Amino acid sequence: MPWHTYIIECRDNTLYTGITNNLPRRLKAHNSGNGGRYTKYRRPMKLIHCEVSSTRSEALKREAYIKGLPREKKLQLCGRKIETVPLVSMNDKKFMEFAINEARKNFKALSGGPFGACIARRGRVIAVSRNTVLKNDATCHAEINAIRKASRTLGTYDLSGCVIYSTTEPCPMCFAAIHWARIKRIIYGTKTGDAKKAGFNELNIPDVKLASLGKSKIRFTGSVLVNECKGLLKEWSVLANKVFY
Repeated sequence: MPWHTYIIECRDNTLYTGITNNLPRRLKAHNSGNGGRYTKYRRPMKLIHCEVSSTRSEALKREAYIKGLPREKKLQLCGRKIETVPLVSMNDKKFMEFAINEARKNFKALSGGPFGACIARRGRVIAVSRNTVLKNDATCHAEINAIRKASRTLGTYDLSGCVIYSTTEPCPMCFAAIHWARIKRIIYGTKTGDAKKAGFNELNIPDVKLASLGKSKIRFTGSVLVNECKGLLKEWSVLANKVFY
């Protein structure tokens, strides 16, 4: 029986590589949420590459090789051109820098943790805000503050066409607010788990899982300027008068 080494593209644009001796059944399992922990909440997904090996050991070796390749090489292997429109554009990085710079203000102001958010639409900044929980309002996360400011600026709750940039993956509360605001794309730096490891009282539930459970069509791109965003958490950790919440 032949073995297949395959690559599938998930809804969050990540690539997953695996092996199977029954490709149709395996793909059905992935898209039904029974294909493993990684792909469970990243549905729907599509097959973009498949190779046939005569033995399982050969397929495993090929799988290990492909997993070690950078994304660009995997796409070339699939016969794809490298995206002419990258997943992350220079504008995306620029807007994330607005969020990062806003978050830095809390190192002196101490009005909240080292988190910032920026909302943009059609290449223009609509709102920039930082976390202000320490002003005695637990709901004042950076994303919530940014949504409130953007809604005041645009005169509507409906932020369709907007993109939100967050230095850390939005928590479940913020994800729900983003959903209600009709924002269709989230771009973030560090993961929720990074903030939890840093000492914050996070519910470590990935946005992609929340979207899957709620059947949301929000799209995600993570790890944007991730080193700079991790730097915020590191700088906060050495502050003498920091407050974790």
